Formats: sequence, structure tokens, C-alpha cells
Amino acid sequence: MPSNRESSWLVATSCDDRYLWPWACSLHSAVLNANAPIRFLIANVNGLLSPLGQQMAKDFLELLQVDGEIVDVSLDVGEVHKYDWNATVYARLGLMDLMEERFMWLDSDTILCTDWTKVFAEVEILMEDSNVVACGVLDRPSTLEQLRMSDTNTAYEAAQGVYFNAGVLFVDPHRWRRGGMDRLWGELVATQSERGFIYQDQDVLNFLLAGKVRLLPKGFNHIVSEATNGTESILHFAGFPKPWRLTERGRAFFMATEAVNFDRPNDQISGGGHGWELFPRYWEVERALVHFLQKSGDRRLASAFLGLREAQLMSPSVQEQIKFWGLRLVSKRILPH
Repeated sequence: MPSNRESSWLVATSCDDRYLWPWACSLHSAVLNANAPIRFLIANVNGLLSPLGQQMAKDFLELLQVDGEIVDVSLDVGEVHKYDWNATVYARLGLMDLMEERFMWLDSDTILCTDWTKVFAEVEILMEDSNVVACGVLDRPSTLEQLRMSDTNTAYEAAQGVYFNAGVLFVDPHRWRRGGMDRLWGELVATQSERGFIYQDQDVLNFLLAGKVRLLPKGFNHIVSEATNGTESILHFAGFPKPWRLTERGRAFFMATEAVNFDRPNDQISGGGHGWELFPRYWEVERALVHFLQKSGDRRLASAFLGLREAQLMSPSVQEQIKFWGLRLVSKRILPH
């Protein structure tokens, strides 16, 4: 692919049909809040994005009036069943083997805030060092502590205190291949159990890129289970629950639980962070996207995306609903009307 670094940065993503809705939320927020020209690439790994999904993605990029393309990526990584993952988790590795220009990798469970594109200037400075292959953000303290305590993850050991989260990553594919890493990562995937890997592609990247990564400020990949400080440019909704999957009642239960456990962060659904603050921001992005689609005039595309969203909504369990109604009852008794 021809390089066009001087005019715009390339933002690479990947999704299957299940993740098309959050992918659209992420891209819509990226375009609305960009202060620099950007292009998009979607990696279709092993055909997991169906022909219909590909057409929806193309139509959405056209609706956003941004340049973008879909690239087929074939990866021999076997069956991937952990968590809600499949072979798309290895998309960034496949792209690093193929691409001819630097790119920003962006997970689909992210939203991008005002002036997020200022990160590009920082990356360009860090990559002036020819030994740097990638730039990323240190993973959240709870993950680092978990890896430290396990004492079995060889990727964490190799990283020597610079274990990064791969949800937002800036990479130079030429330097990746120059180091022979395109020939090495397949073996690491095949032997990940013996190496104590937990996070699959992220562990592979940390193992191979040890000593070749420079860190960016945490605001460029803020995981929502961590406290905010006002510098957040990219919000990463890693973990569970995913905000786009909650019904209206599920959202109410989530917010009520977060509020009740405000001073007991270990009991919060979001994992002890500021979910009560950041999940509503995601829902604002969703509402903006729904409005954008409905005003676009493309009823077919709007219906297709909204249908995907509705199909993934997850209602609270009976036990959770009982808890929620109990919380409401208590609040009516103790709070002023």
C-alpha cells in the first residue's frame, strides 16, 4: 500500500459482525473529535466480517466522508475461544506483517475525546529513535499486579516494567519485520500456554517488543476501571460489562450498583474505577451515532446498524433485577422527594 504519512495518519481497526456497532461508535467519535486528517483501515481476519458486514462498514465510512478500506488478512492461529474473542484479536499482528506505513491500532471498545489526535505529534517524536518499533500506554495497575503475583507470565517478565496495553498502539511495520518478528510471533501463539500467556496477542507483543517500546501518557489509553484525572483523550472500555450491551434497565442497575458501592470500589461492577462517570459518556456517543444514522437519509444502513445493536442488548438477570428494585425501594425511603 502506498505511504501517505505526510498528509494523514492511518488508523487500523478490526471487527467481526458482532462488533460492528461498537466499531461504528468508536469511528464516529474519532471523526467528530479529530483535529488532523486521518484514514481508516479495517482488517477482515479470516473472513469473520461477513460480506454484509463489509458493505455496512464501507457505507458507514462513506457516510462519515472519510477515506477507508477493508483489507483481508489470513491468519493461521487455530481456534480462539477465550472470553468473547476470536481470531480478530491477532489482527494487529497480521497487519504489522503486511503494511508499508506506520499505523495507529485502535480497539473497537474505545471512544475518542476532544483533540485526541494530538497523540500523533508525541508518537512522531518518540519514533525518531530508530530502535523504537511501537508506542503504547502502560497497562492498568490491577493488571500489572495480577501478572506480578502470578509469577508465570514470561511476557510480563520480558517487558521488565514496561508491560503495555495493546488496545491503542502505534507501530512501525518496517522495523517490526526488520527485527524478524513477523517470523517469530506464530510460534509464540502456538506455545502460549507453556509461556504463561493470559492476554494472547497482547502478551505476544510485549514479549517480542521488550526494549523496543516507548510509553505514552495514560490518557491516550485510559481503561475505565481506573480513576480519571481530566487528561483522558481515549477511553478504553476493556473488560466487562460492555456499555453497548446494557438495556435501559441494565444501565439503571449498573449505575445504581456503582453508586451504592462508591466507597467500596472492589464491589463495583466496573472493577473499582469511574464507570459511573464514564459509561454515561459512552451512551452519549451512542445517542449521537443513532441521531447521525437517523438523519443520514440512508434508512437501510440505519436499520441494519440499529438492528445489530438491539440484537446484542443484554438484560439483567432475575437476581440483578431483584437487587435493583430493592435499591429503588431503599432510595425512596431514605431520600427526600
